[in-house]
Amino acid sequence: MQQTVRLSTIQEVWESWTGWYWFVTEYHDNGICFGLVRGVEHEWGYFSIRELVRLQKRSGNVWRVPRDHWTFCPCVVDDTDHNHLKGGGT
Repeated sequence: MQQTVRLSTIQEVWESWTGWYWFVTEYHDNGICFGLVRGVEHEWGYFSIRELVRLQKRSGNVWRVPRDHWTFCPCVVDDTDHNHLKGGGT
């Protein structure tokens, strides 16, 4: 399975002091998300956004990555069209 995530599919990114990343690509019921988790292994799967928020509040060891920093995260492939920034395009 692909071990990168396209920037255009990311909804939210979380990072931890231990170097783990959670890339949310889909939201589901009850705070469950689907996306790429980059930790000891890189794998696609389901995880709890509520648990990440709980960890953030309890310890501060995880946090949301600001949207303008997503392109700098490991595993992210920037597939967005930047032609409008260069004055190009059709």
